[in-house]
Amino acid sequence: MENYDENRLLIEIAHLYYDKNLTQAQIARKYNISRSSISKMITKARLLGIVEVVIHDEGVHPYRELESELKEALFLKDVICVNVEYKDLLIERLSSAASKYLARKMSNNKVIAMAGGRTCYQIASGFVCSLPFDDVTFVPISGGLGDKYRYMQASAICEMLAHRSGGNYMELHAPLVVDSHEAKKMLISQNFIKEVFDKAKNADLAVVGIGGQDRYRTWVENYMYKQYKSLQELDEAIVGDISYNIYNKRGEKIDCKWHDHLMSLDLNEIKKIKEVVAVAGGVEKADSIYTAIRCNYIDSLITDVNTAKKLISLAR
Repeated sequence: MENYDENRLLIEIAHLYYDKNLTQAQIARKYNISRSSISKMITKARLLGIVEVVIHDEGVHPYRELESELKEALFLKDVICVNVEYKDLLIERLSSAASKYLARKMSNNKVIAMAGGRTCYQIASGFVCSLPFDDVTFVPISGGLGDKYRYMQASAICEMLAHRSGGNYMELHAPLVVDSHEAKKMLISQNFIKEVFDKAKNADLAVVGIGGQDRYRTWVENYMYKQYKSLQELDEAIVGDISYNIYNKRGEKIDCKWHDHLMSLDLNEIKKIKEVVAVAGGVEKADSIYTAIRCNYIDSLITDVNTAKKLISLAR
């Protein structure tokens, strides 16, 4: 009987507070008890399930449930999903979300490693920072692509982010691909290159894109073709890339001369960075992204809604 009476009182107070919009002080005067007692009763009503607070954030953040489901399905640290109605806007929408995410992460991450490529360039070009972060340093994880593509090489992206955030940056004075494995070994041993790669390996956060299968022929045909009977076999062997490291369906870096000449952190070095955030979308890249997650190359993901749903189905 005592519990019944107490619950009736909790219900009455909850109605006055939530439905009638009375203040706790007004309710306290009505029942001639202290305001702190009313506060405790309101809290208790919520704990007992008499009152349920539902936050309708669908309009502001409509994909929270999808993000949580993807995090749980693939054991990711963080997930952000954006809706993209037109494929032409995919990179723009993803990079916009990534720019905001990066700005939020900067207060707790002092060394940020950046990959090259169009997506990371868009992140940098759209980056806005309300406060200067003069204790943050941006570090490239790969060499340059030549004058034609200088704007989307990792060093240029780091420079742009440093200027926009008030931070610092390092440059990697090396091409993306060198002429021989011997040249690569020689360059990596040079202090001015070793220092940059060592800094990147020990970064607090890395931001990378994930390439799909369709972009490799013009890049690596000359390096890989002799190892495969046909271009079809070559296509079947390749699943994706992270910072130009090309991997197969098992997530293994493909054994070929391309990697012997590549000036970039390799997959295992990237994997060891404290948190690797991948910004990638498009259902056609789902296998590439899924393999990268399954092999623990990335920890967090910014993607589009349709790709997120596809990844969940692959996980199942």
